[in-house]
Amino acid sequence: MRLYLDTSAYAKRYLGEPGALRVMDLLGQADEIILSSLTLLEMVSALSRYVKDASLHRDDYTLFKKQLLRDLGTMEIISISEDIISETLPCIERGAFRALDAIHLATAKRADCDLFLTADQRQYQMAVSLGIKAELAI
Repeated sequence: MRLYLDTSAYAKRYLGEPGALRVMDLLGQADEIILSSLTLLEMVSALSRYVKDASLHRDDYTLFKKQLLRDLGTMEIISISEDIISETLPCIERGAFRALDAIHLATAKRADCDLFLTADQRQYQMAVSLGIKAELAI
């Protein structure tokens, strides 16, 4: 199975939020794990915010970041290309989506994934409407 995770789903791997067990189960089943190059930026941004608001200790941040960088080396990372940007525009226009969420959808579609995993209800609904097999990780 080719599994694409947006950042909201992938973050559960590290943060133990509701849905983390399902994320880990699907990661274990996947033959290929696909992420956007955007994921690293979004993950570091989120983890940094958690440190700033004291919900994550700096040592845990350092550990998660090291593991994240190591894990990314084993996954298919898709760069944001002009083709993906072109596919992003209809998502934004159709669903009044944030640009970064639309990039994840366009990337998943371009990757021809078997399953798109997200923790975002609106993103899930848009994926389904685009004909992408999707699951909510909540």
